[in-house]
Amino acid sequence: MRDKILKALKQFDNNVFYGAVTEKDFQKLSSADCIIFASSDYHLKDAKSKDLIAEYYVFIVRENYICENLIVEIINAMEAIPGLRLTNQPNNFEYMPKGKTDIMLETIRLQFSKTIKRY
Repeated sequence: MRDKILKALKQFDNNVFYGAVTEKDFQKLSSADCIIFASSDYHLKDAKSKDLIAEYYVFIVRENYICENLIVEIINAMEAIPGLRLTNQPNNFEYMPKGKTDIMLETIRLQFSKTIKRY
């Protein structure tokens, strides 16, 4: 799944990271614009099922603002991966300053899930 998600996200940004971005990674970038993704959770689908739900997140970071079209395009690319769907959880924006500059970073964390059938 990791490679499929990486391939889908590389269409939108060359700066795609799995898990986390270190200070050293950020220093190499010409801007703070990047995409971070990772696995976030595994749990049973419900109390009566043996099936699992695997959850993944995509964290989009942009200097100043995130274009709404980019969010929709990333959702579409992720949902093109068989079985992966945007969850019905809120996907909230967050804002933070970029280091000691006047630049604000806008971020959004998109949550996706996939059912894993167990027999």
